[in-house]
Amino acid sequence: MSTVQNIKEAMLFADDIVLVDESRDGVERKLERWRGTLEERADGSLDGEIIHRIQSGWKNWKRTTGVLCDQKISARVKEKVFKSVVRPAMLYGAERWPIKKAQENKLEVAEMRMLRWMLGVTKRDKSSLS
Repeated sequence: MSTVQNIKEAMLFADDIVLVDESRDGVERKLERWRGTLEERADGSLDGEIIHRIQSGWKNWKRTTGVLCDQKISARVKEKVFKSVVRPAMLYGAERWPIKKAQENKLEVAEMRMLRWMLGVTKRDKSSLS
């Protein structure tokens, strides 16, 4: 059996993660460790990841404020920049998160704060419109 075939047999794919080892047993040990990490996160330890994702969103927000906060640029262009730069940073890997409602709310609050700032809308504006 060639080395390439050995490598192909020792690789397991799990979404966008590749587990590689010299033996099938090694790959299976790594897979079990990876599963254990996912199970730990299911117990609510995602809070650190949520905070990190929100910080990443704000970091990208700050990099693009020249566009997002410019009143001369249309809301449609701002929306496209937001959806292509800021939101992906906040939601990277989220399709696999066993997320709780409270954690989801944290992400939504951060996103709404960014959107209000982008459009120049304050909470006072909302209360005065009511």
